[in-house]
Amino acid sequence: MRRVLTLLGVILNLALIGFYKYAAFIVESLNWTIETQFDVPDIILPIGISFFTFQQISLLVDAYKGRVAQLRFWDHVLFIAFFPQLIAGPIVRQHDMLPQLAARRNWTLRADYLAIDIALFAFGLFKKAVLIDPFVPYLDLVYQAASAGDAIGFVDGWVAGIGYGFQVYFDFSAYSDMAIGLGFMFGLRLPNNFFSNGWQSGRFGQIRYNLLASYKEKPVMIKVLFICIANIVCIANIEGPRSRLVFGGIGHKLGYISTRRNAR
Repeated sequence: MRRVLTLLGVILNLALIGFYKYAAFIVESLNWTIETQFDVPDIILPIGISFFTFQQISLLVDAYKGRVAQLRFWDHVLFIAFFPQLIAGPIVRQHDMLPQLAARRNWTLRADYLAIDIALFAFGLFKKAVLIDPFVPYLDLVYQAASAGDAIGFVDGWVAGIGYGFQVYFDFSAYSDMAIGLGFMFGLRLPNNFFSNGWQSGRFGQIRYNLLASYKEKPVMIKVLFICIANIVCIANIEGPRSRLVFGGIGHKLGYISTRRNAR
């Protein structure tokens, strides 16, 4: 029965995010590929649905495996809805936050934590506003030209392709830095998701979304298939279901598998 309830909970969470994230995308894809004339639904996306959905699923799996000793209602609410990381991560596992919430009795602001908060927030804001945002309009122009069927030069194509990878990295790492800093303001330590950029040797794209870690014991081919699909779904769910992201997810995971095999 516990397995059935857990599976049902996972399916319901995925169905909810699938409707909000993919309904319009599927209709648009059908209209484009087979020239149908379906009305594209205008769906308002709930804020943070990607992250709290994955955290809910992670909590369900941990509870099923007996890793959650005790869960108070308001701790669960705060764990899922903690606003600093609700929009752009980092994705937090229950063992990262629930013990801290259970142990907290005094929520008074501390000067040392506030100083760490300001430093990390400023660092993340610098990465976002200075290191990548000035270059995003150029990348968008290249992709818009390609979407319109215009010819793209060799240099522009490579710069836009590599630049988009940097854009994804700096966006997520910057927001994670800011979220970790805000967590310190409340005296809560959120996990680091980005220790280095995604192209460091032997660590291609190790954006540390621990939700996938529990599948490491699966047979090799099942694991490869699962992580390819899961990577595409995670990227599309977090960034939005666009074809660029689907193909980016495929390339990202193939590169990750290749570097892991070479490292062995």
